[in-house]
Amino acid sequence: MSDPTSIKTPSDIEGHCYKKPSFPRKRESRFRTWFKRRFTDWIPAFAGMTPVATVSENLYARAFFYRLLSYLLRHPLAPGAVEFYSEAADEWETALHALPHQTQAGLHRQLENLFKLIESTDEKEWAQAFEQILGHTANSQTPSYELEYGEEHSHRQPQQLADIAAFYQAFGLTMDSRSGERVDHASTECEFMSFLCFKEAVAWEKDGEEKAEICQAASLRFFKDHLAAWLPAFATRLSKSGERTILKQIADFTFSFIALECEYLQVPLCSDQMPVRAIEENVETGCMSCALNPMGAPAK
Repeated sequence: MSDPTSIKTPSDIEGHCYKKPSFPRKRESRFRTWFKRRFTDWIPAFAGMTPVATVSENLYARAFFYRLLSYLLRHPLAPGAVEFYSEAADEWETALHALPHQTQAGLHRQLENLFKLIESTDEKEWAQAFEQILGHTANSQTPSYELEYGEEHSHRQPQQLADIAAFYQAFGLTMDSRSGERVDHASTECEFMSFLCFKEAVAWEKDGEEKAEICQAASLRFFKDHLAAWLPAFATRLSKSGERTILKQIADFTFSFIALECEYLQVPLCSDQMPVRAIEENVETGCMSCALNPMGAPAK
């Protein structure tokens, strides 16, 4: 089972980014401790007051929701998923109020329904839907890989995969070779965006404006060039193909959150009708489920 999981979490990093942690890697995440530590002082002094989040708290909240997306878009039986959802169920409302987005009512309804479904949905049923619709290869019913969307570009795909990997490596992160996933998997890209938001928050608190702005520029560029450029189209496709399964609610939340991020960051939202590359093109380039190896040879 492939497991496009994660990087070091806030509780692991404690303000510093480790050099080349395994990315993605297995279970970590202690959101309950993290968010209680960050947000318990928000109790208003007067009735009716609305607490105002700081810049770093905005970023911690965004990191939380990108982390949530990274789990929602991976296999439901992946290591640590059950524990993560249990903890996230207690923290999402707190994180939601810390988001910088102007409109949150729609997200609240979606998240409330989504976590009810997560609790009530049978894991085997969820896993079966995931495997049938998302699968483990690039030519699945609804591909979870960035480079399977948009114009035909087979001759550029190996270089583009290498470029994404270089983005991760620039922040001291490497893919976990055991995951068997390409660097452009939806879960992995959301994981990286979570890391960038967290790193920027820590920089504002501890490292100064210069380092914070470097992180800010990197996260904006990665969001614009990658997540905003294809994830809405993927979510739209998943919403249709995952009808009558929990995947539809996951897809609808994904679209809503990315759309709000686009508005907040002033980045254009890609067309939700973006085409998927033909299977024949995938076969020609050997890019079915090949991680960083463009010809799909087993990783050494």
